[in-house]
Amino acid sequence: MELKDIKGIGEKKLSLLNKLGIFTVNNLLEYYPYSYIDTTRFKKISEITDEGSYSFRLKIISLMENRKKRNIRVTKFLAMDEEMNYCTIVYFNNIFISKNLKINNVYEMYGRVKLFGKNVEIQAPTMQNKTNVVGSIIPQYHLCKGISNLDIVKIIKNLLNSNSFFEEKLPNNILKELKLESYDTAIRNIHFPKDNESFIRAKRRLSFDEIFYFQLSMKKLKRNNEDAIKFEIKDETFGFIKSLSFKLTNSQNKVLDDIFKDMTSDKQMNRLVQGDVGCGKTIISFIAVFNVIKNGFQSVLMAPTEILARQHYESAKKLFSKYNIKVELLVGSLKESEKKVIREKIENGAVDIIIGTHAVFQEKVVYKNLGFVITDEQHRFGVKQRLLLSKKSKNPDILVMSATPIPRTVGLVMFCDLDISTIDELPSGRGKVNTYFVDENYEERYMNFIKNIYQKDVRHILFVHLSMRAIHWNYSQL
Repeated sequence: MELKDIKGIGEKKLSLLNKLGIFTVNNLLEYYPYSYIDTTRFKKISEITDEGSYSFRLKIISLMENRKKRNIRVTKFLAMDEEMNYCTIVYFNNIFISKNLKINNVYEMYGRVKLFGKNVEIQAPTMQNKTNVVGSIIPQYHLCKGISNLDIVKIIKNLLNSNSFFEEKLPNNILKELKLESYDTAIRNIHFPKDNESFIRAKRRLSFDEIFYFQLSMKKLKRNNEDAIKFEIKDETFGFIKSLSFKLTNSQNKVLDDIFKDMTSDKQMNRLVQGDVGCGKTIISFIAVFNVIKNGFQSVLMAPTEILARQHYESAKKLFSKYNIKVELLVGSLKESEKKVIREKIENGAVDIIIGTHAVFQEKVVYKNLGFVITDEQHRFGVKQRLLLSKKSKNPDILVMSATPIPRTVGLVMFCDLDISTIDELPSGRGKVNTYFVDENYEERYMNFIKNIYQKDVRHILFVHLSMRAIHWNYSQL
């Protein structure tokens, strides 16, 4: 079964799903929600004392207003609950709602409440429809422009409804011994849990799968090193290093020595390079890439996001511009005609470095002589993706990079015996990066810290949040 076979997925939706990293049915199944909204508890109007989002079961009494105000169409209804308490329902720029909602009909709905004195107003609520989302626990998915949460809910529901059973992946003795529920039950409940208990059971089962297969895959990567490519360290590579406009730090040189030793051995490289942002991991990887190309092989750099892939692409083009090294960008947002041209170049060996996202290891991408694989931000990429990419060639060397600090004990557990190198020294002129984890108890302190930086005329402040609402809130506080 392919994505296009699922009800609700046309060419446009397929392109948008690709942007989210969803290329296969399995990708879609494993596109887990990041949060949930519980709409199972229906409120009465008399119970509303605070603004927030609630579920209601209301009867539409009348259409109070349906006109434009300052180029915004306002449609307002009067509604009543079973205790005969009244409220208003308002929609903005929804030209169909006045026809869709029928007077004297009772509707289940979920929406945000605004209080105006004692008056309750429900703004643009989601109405119960064929998807039956209101009155249930609604999954929340990461989105991109052009696709809504409801779109993904419908698509995943259609997929689950069209498959009566998803094949079990683990032996029965493991399920019984660890008291794990079936894969079929877990995959259904992680997307549409009936209650908190079913969610916890599903999460436990799928978390076990993730860790179990991660470690198996890492073992496979580590053992899959027979007949590995044995590179020479070319004189041109040392000339390339000398031509750089800066001098490598002692720490960078040490890590580069580790990489060169791996390259010249007859075993496949499986090395993790970790270090703070700005420590110079990327230039180390590009030096290794230069050496691979001078040995007559192709290299690929796989990034977790298209933005990061484009940044690496621009950096590589600038760095290698005077060496007649061909660099191409392969990402999901490119037109199919553009992807086809790039794939042909890759297969013919007309490209030396391929930089991209998940698109670089799709089945259609055939490499002429892939010798080196780099993945940026190890923790954001599944091992399945790296295994798929490593199968594009005969045991290519694999280098993974991460700015996330990984203690050695955790590294040994999570990455089996993956070799770990650390860049613990910043290049000259770069300040030390301090990382802190804080919760809401430190809100006043970190907001004052940010204000002080802002008042010193520092040009850039970066906010990292799980939601746009949080970004807007912090911006308003400044």
